[in-house]
Amino acid sequence: MTASQVTVAPSGVAVLPDRSALVEPDAPAVRAIDGKTMEEWVELARPYVASGSPQLVRRRALGEPARPGIAHRW
Repeated sequence: MTASQVTVAPSGVAVLPDRSALVEPDAPAVRAIDGKTMEEWVELARPYVASGSPQLVRRRALGEPARPGIAHRW
């Protein structure tokens, strides 16, 4: 399965694009993408998301890599 066939929900769970099922039911939590931890992705995305509470920034930052091509700009 390619990255374009997977959606990472803001909760950090990998689901199919239509959200009908988990990508890996035995290990649904995404720990890293392209070798970067989820916290690294939050820090990389921080300049591109609106300021707010830590929870809001995390939610918006982790939603950005799901958009095609945006993650590779960081």
